[in-house]
Amino acid sequence: MKHTAPPGIAALALAGLAAFSLTLAPMQVHASVGGNNPPIADAGADFTVAADANGIATVTLNAINSADCDGYIACYLWDGDILEAPLTTGGPTITATVAGLGQHIVTLGVVDDLGLASDALDTVIITVTGAPPPGLVTPAGNLSISCSSDPASAILAWLDNHGGAVVDPSTGLTWSNNYSGLVNGTATVTFTATNASGTSVSTTASIIGTGADTVAPVISPAAADVIVECDGTGNWGALNAWLANHGGARATDNCSAVTWTNNFNDATSWVNGTCPVEEQATVVFKATDASGNFSTTTAAFKIKDTTAPPLVWTVNGTVVPDYSINTFSLSSLPVTVKVYPADLCGGATLQKSFSWLQGSGSVSYSSSTGGVANDTVKLTSGTNNGKVRFYFKATDECGNSSATEWIEIDLTNQTVKLKGNEGLGNGVDPNTPGALHNGNNDAPGFFPGNPGARHKKA
Repeated sequence: MKHTAPPGIAALALAGLAAFSLTLAPMQVHASVGGNNPPIADAGADFTVAADANGIATVTLNAINSADCDGYIACYLWDGDILEAPLTTGGPTITATVAGLGQHIVTLGVVDDLGLASDALDTVIITVTGAPPPGLVTPAGNLSISCSSDPASAILAWLDNHGGAVVDPSTGLTWSNNYSGLVNGTATVTFTATNASGTSVSTTASIIGTGADTVAPVISPAAADVIVECDGTGNWGALNAWLANHGGARATDNCSAVTWTNNFNDATSWVNGTCPVEEQATVVFKATDASGNFSTTTAAFKIKDTTAPPLVWTVNGTVVPDYSINTFSLSSLPVTVKVYPADLCGGATLQKSFSWLQGSGSVSYSSSTGGVANDTVKLTSGTNNGKVRFYFKATDECGNSSATEWIEIDLTNQTVKLKGNEGLGNGVDPNTPGALHNGNNDAPGFFPGNPGARHKKA
């Protein structure tokens, strides 16, 4: 017999739905109650819909095929990402707005007229595709430019107008193009119109240069100065990279390719700089088009010296490291000590002094001549308990100074001891007036093994 809804059925239905889990998990199976069988939910077949040009689709969901064999369905409960919140309706259809391409899942549960829920949920999958691409009404047209004038403004206007292309619909679109500049006076440009749902239409046209080329290349940005630390070998790697890159300059021409040249000459370009820059070369970079029109830009490659020259010591012809102790025999006097300022980037002067810590003896100096700065110290004689220290400090052409170092000859223990960076001892300072031997310094020069460490002449 036909079941009729008892009083308050709507309240019973809502109470049943309150416990209804609207997820993809199975519902609790409802057994037949008093001969009343549970209803069957049917959310409808899966379907595909195209979004509009703004990426929005409007859909209608229809649960008309949901059934109750011994009564009727009182409530439909929908849930899914296209709904702001679960939705309860008394009828089988709903309309919703879907934003976003791809798949969207909506779940349906039903309750019959006696408050009995369906055994299982049913789902419908909605696939939203992009809107059809805009229709191309008029393709982009070519642009002819004159090689005798600057085409920049004409090209900009042509790009802004999408090459004259027209599409339908013409609103809600984003236009783009792949123009990156002229090559030999021409360019092929693709214009693309994309709607909000991501579908697009493209059209291609060309820029074509015509007539005699009388316009020089445009340089932007200009070449820029660079300053590098002296590496003692001429900084050839950094210099060659800077020259090959035109000092960072870039050039474009309206109708042809650009060829770069420069006037660098290692024999004539270098001049002395102002410290800390030791030397610099000023270079003119030239950009020339196929018709011989050219533009220039000028910049300087500068080599600075901010590194103090270390000292290198030899005792009786052998290089000795810092903090070393070397033995000798009194019978082998004199002891000969040589000091080199190991400056990689130019000349250096030596400041020197000596002090007997105990005893006394005979000391002689000889300074270098020619291109290598060094001092030779000879201890020719001394008392048996004699101990003498020789102090040296090197200063290069840019005023960078080494720490003061000393070497100590001990006649009692017959040792030569080298200490680095330990101060002056006994208050003897080669920087103090009168402390220098004979009040003079060596002539500047280069450390042995590094001739030509700089480009410029000393």
